[in-house]
Amino acid sequence: MKTLARTSKAMMFTVIAMLLCIVTVFAACDNGKPGGGETGGEAVITQYAADLDAGITMGAMGEIDFGGSLVETSYVTAQDGKYSLTVIFKAGPIEVMGISQNIFVDDAPENAATNNGIKDGTIGVYAEDGTLMTDGVSKTYSSGENYLATPSGKNVYYVQSATIPVDGLRASYDMTLYVNSALMGAQFSNDTYKATLDLDLENGKEVQSVSGLGAATKGEAPQPEPEPAYTQYDAELSCFVTAMGGIEFGDGLLAGAYVEEEEGEYYMTLIFNKSQVTIYTISCDTFIDTDLADAGTSKGVEDGTIGVYDEDGTLVTEGVEVRYSTGDDFVAGKGGNVYYVKSVKLPIDSLRETYKLALYINSSVMGVQFCEANETVTTGTFSATLTLDLASGKGVESIESLIGVETRGEAPQA
Repeated sequence: MKTLARTSKAMMFTVIAMLLCIVTVFAACDNGKPGGGETGGEAVITQYAADLDAGITMGAMGEIDFGGSLVETSYVTAQDGKYSLTVIFKAGPIEVMGISQNIFVDDAPENAATNNGIKDGTIGVYAEDGTLMTDGVSKTYSSGENYLATPSGKNVYYVQSATIPVDGLRASYDMTLYVNSALMGAQFSNDTYKATLDLDLENGKEVQSVSGLGAATKGEAPQPEPEPAYTQYDAELSCFVTAMGGIEFGDGLLAGAYVEEEEGEYYMTLIFNKSQVTIYTISCDTFIDTDLADAGTSKGVEDGTIGVYDEDGTLVTEGVEVRYSTGDDFVAGKGGNVYYVKSVKLPIDSLRETYKLALYINSSVMGVQFCEANETVTTGTFSATLTLDLASGKGVESIESLIGVETRGEAPQA
């Protein structure tokens, strides 16, 4: 009997040991299951294929999905009963109205607005109860040559990953994020355009670490070289008067000639200096003038008129913009110091080598209105001829510092 009792006890201990082994094996299997529990507080990282559905209905074009090409992959990290979702983003192509563009996630769009309490650029996930979770979100960015243009044309590095604390593992998450492109951008959220991230939970695989995160700090992307706004040409201005032995009143007056094109229209800006000519051994300060107290019309146009002749001989004065010198940049006129015409912007009908101008050259002694013969005066006029060296053209970004001021002030008097 004692032997039987001892045998029964031994069998019982053996059964208990076997049950403990089975429990341990199942526990180990459960910890190894993608998205399952954790052992000893270690993080379990599971990678899932993911797809972002971010649609916008655009009138007759129907719904356009701005998210279909944005997500590379996703990871869920589980540790101590807490979860975080990491989404790896990429730049993806999309076509709208026949125009192909690259879209990307932007966390700092230009001119960011706030709608329904969400600022453009916000990244987060909605909990199952509808609460938007944005606290604790960490982001990384693209770098190097991996940048894209915003609607303003500025190149930026985009969000390459976002790690977001979530309330649990599930097959889909509603998100808030800003999708930008070279044409337009939009903040997606449950209150505007909806964005839903779907995970393929059936095919998750446990990994040692999250990859594809990108740069921890957002850098400054290289910017494109700006297109030159103007083309500068070497130029000469001839304003020759045959009287008084022949005098070239154009000497020294022209400081620069710049042409710009705006939507197929051409404009030429001429920059002027103050200068001098010698008349019968007398040196006279010369300058372009517009405001004459005793303006006449002896040349068929009013003294002080500035304009340019089209190829067909029509004088164009509409749309001409005149600016004046300022500060210490004045010249001696007949009645005292004056500010002179510093620049004039002329609409031109084409880009060519030669232009005829109408302008008034004044001096400390006398003034002359230059223009072409016209219906009123067929003889006795003097031509102002501008000649451009078209082969000398070179790009210039700005001429703002050269053109002077819009309103003519009172120059200091001696």
